[in-house]
Amino acid sequence: VIMVLSAFASIVFSEQNETGRTKEIYVLDKLGILEIDSSEEVDTEKTITRAEFSDYLAKAIKAEKVTERIYFNDVRADYWNFGSINALVEKGIINGTGGGAFLPDSPVTYSQDCKMILSAAGYKEYVELSGGSIQEYVALADRLGIGFIPKDYNSLNFGEVAKIIFNGMQVNLVKKTPNNSEVSEDDTLFSYYYDVYFGTGVIDSYFGGSVSGQVVSKGNEALIDGEVFLIDEDVNLEEVFGCETDYIYKDKNDEKNIIYVENAEKDEITISSQLIKGFDVSSYTLSYYKSEDSSKVNNENLSRNARIIYNGEK
Repeated sequence: VIMVLSAFASIVFSEQNETGRTKEIYVLDKLGILEIDSSEEVDTEKTITRAEFSDYLAKAIKAEKVTERIYFNDVRADYWNFGSINALVEKGIINGTGGGAFLPDSPVTYSQDCKMILSAAGYKEYVELSGGSIQEYVALADRLGIGFIPKDYNSLNFGEVAKIIFNGMQVNLVKKTPNNSEVSEDDTLFSYYYDVYFGTGVIDSYFGGSVSGQVVSKGNEALIDGEVFLIDEDVNLEEVFGCETDYIYKDKNDEKNIIYVENAEKDEITISSQLIKGFDVSSYTLSYYKSEDSSKVNNENLSRNARIIYNGEK
């Protein structure tokens, strides 16, 4: 089998699999932020309330529940998310809707999500200096790459909520210093609370196979651009072996553990070697038959930087 990989990358962040889990939902659930029943199909279109979003965000920043005080007349001590809502109040992340109300069972809006996730990342003081309007939070979310166009700005669904939390957890944190506040060069909500980081690289070796000559011998290891990573049991590298990948990993106690991986290649062609008709070196054109029973020939003009892998070898 011959696999041809182009040199150009295109990352698809929200492609949904058969269980309804997007990349964002999968990762956030794996970190314990969403806590989805693995046996159930995910309803990404389900409308999310302000209380539900507050629950996810409180888990995202590992906020301890606060039950000693009542801040809102519609979030009493017997309300299911009482402790998490109070925790976000004390951290300055939420303020309510005025008149002593929080409206916990109302749909959460896009602008509210932007404000809460940015406040959790430390940007509230910065936005307040610019006027502090809800529109300022939305504009900042767009500049930081958090924003997107939802189906309904006044009512976000589960898939959209997962996306805005996932995007927001990747922005650099604002940290307070004795004299002012500074944007961290390294820390994000992902790294600060979960030791989670993002990387891009080629899967050079996996399960004894290699495309670079370097081999890892253990089944739970992979070599990415010369660096050894451990692999979570539910992460499958077979389909991305030898490919340029985007991966998410935990870096803790001197061990890097991959928790998610996806193909970053824009174009990939897999062809049986028996179907190859020829290869023109001067034009870098690969000719191959469409199938064993067909006389039709396909011609692929390859990039000079394309990588050709033959039976797992580069």
